[in-house]
Amino acid sequence: MTGAAVVPVELVHAMGGELGFSTVLTAYGLTESCGTVTMCRRTDPAELARRHQRRSEAEQVDFFLRLFLQGDVPAASRTRLLEYARNAHNNPVPVYWTAQDAADQRVRSLCHLVLTLPEFQLD
Repeated sequence: MTGAAVVPVELVHAMGGELGFSTVLTAYGLTESCGTVTMCRRTDPAELARRHQRRSEAEQVDFFLRLFLQGDVPAASRTRLLEYARNAHNNPVPVYWTAQDAADQRVRSLCHLVLTLPEFQLD
């Protein structure tokens, strides 16, 4: 199990390929202020968006909203997610990240925001 920090996709693939792990889980929320834990499958949100050719911020927002909520969110929620996606490139990233690492993290963060919407949590 990985967690507590951004884990590069390459590391997860290497854990399976080179170390022979049959399952690699990424978990968040293990020691923070609440007892909530979220985990993900092997599919990386950034990889998924690329595979489905969702390049623009609007395409990514709509893709994850349809994927997880069938697009059933208030217009104000979509607008706020789109504003985040359009401004996320201003967020600082570690100096050792490549431009692709930073772009992938923006998509992962967007996906995380969709998963923390009340509509997803209560569904």
